[in-house]
Amino acid sequence: MHNNYIIPVNFTDAGKLLGTFPVRNSIEALCLLVPVALICLNLPGLSFTMRLMLTVGIAVIICGVALVGINDDSLSQFLSAWLRWRRKRAVIFYRGK
Repeated sequence: MHNNYIIPVNFTDAGKLLGTFPVRNSIEALCLLVPVALICLNLPGLSFTMRLMLTVGIAVIICGVALVGINDDSLSQFLSAWLRWRRKRAVIFYRGK
């Protein structure tokens, strides 16, 4: 006898924010956003409207990259893999023979 199982469309949504962004990426985006927003909002010599527009413009870029990640990895996972690769890579010299 065959058992047929119905897999719901949203079975992969577990552990994601709004069904799209992994929780880890969301936390990293928030951790990057808070200091940048505080720095931008406290810039002297600009009106509040200019500081707010600058903050929103930078926040969209930073949060967009952090939420999407790189190659399906979060930014911290990508950075640790890249640093591991940089540390362990070998240099090959051509000796002309």
